[in-house]
Amino acid sequence: MLLLVDLCVVNNNPDPQMAQKLAQFLLSAPAQTKAAEAGKQIPTNRLAKMTPPMQQSLGNVDDMVKKVTVVDWDTINAHRAQWDTRWNRQIER
Repeated sequence: MLLLVDLCVVNNNPDPQMAQKLAQFLLSAPAQTKAAEAGKQIPTNRLAKMTPPMQQSLGNVDDMVKKVTVVDWDTINAHRAQWDTRWNRQIER
């Protein structure tokens, strides 16, 4: 299942240059390597490194991505309000 972590620089923020610097850092190989180590996230930057246990358990990431199931966000978003209500009623009690 493919779920993404997004990065967006907010328009009209008080420090757009710093926001862009932060975005570039978060997308860098060193930052993505740290995220992989700490958060068990698969890096999107091909130059980032994964921990040996993560690399061993995942195998070749390029091969894995070819087999991944992509979430249909259009369908999810069309039913989100209904499903949220159902979740709150049945699960979150």
